[in-house]
Amino acid sequence: MRGWSKTELATCDEVLSIEGSSLRRRADGGWELFVSSEKRRAYPSAYAEFQKPGTGVWTIDRMTGPSPDRLNAGTLAPVVVGIDPGHLHVKDPVTVDLADGGTARTDLQPPAHLGVQQYRAGAARRGRRGVRGHAPGAGTARSVLDVGVTRLTDRLRVPRVGRFADGPELSLLR
Repeated sequence: MRGWSKTELATCDEVLSIEGSSLRRRADGGWELFVSSEKRRAYPSAYAEFQKPGTGVWTIDRMTGPSPDRLNAGTLAPVVVGIDPGHLHVKDPVTVDLADGGTARTDLQPPAHLGVQQYRAGAARRGRRGVRGHAPGAGTARSVLDVGVTRLTDRLRVPRVGRFADGPELSLLR
């Protein structure tokens, strides 16, 4: 079991809260951990009235290491920071391997102004040679509360054994 304090996850701003992570083994044998955290940052002035006292902005950072127990907080670097004032928060990363050797990562983007109960999902595709791009707001789900939003939290590939040996590639999504 491995964990990091809020102080260890603070790259440039104080970390107020930690939520959502995605751990994966890279093709080169190394490991990477994507983690979302709320950092003490002010909303843009046009949205300042919507910011609750003591809150910040959610971002996704990434750290790497040779094994899960040797992930190094010193490698922590920002991956996605919300840029659209209507959806400043970016959190809950899910990373999955693709058949072509690349990876895909999704994230949840709740709005800064909760009067608009709309959550968007962002997506990024990374080929073997690096990131090809991040698409903020790739999909939209309307919801009344965060617990009611539809989102992917994990993917498990079904092994091609037994009755699945000759069938198509399948995954269980959670």
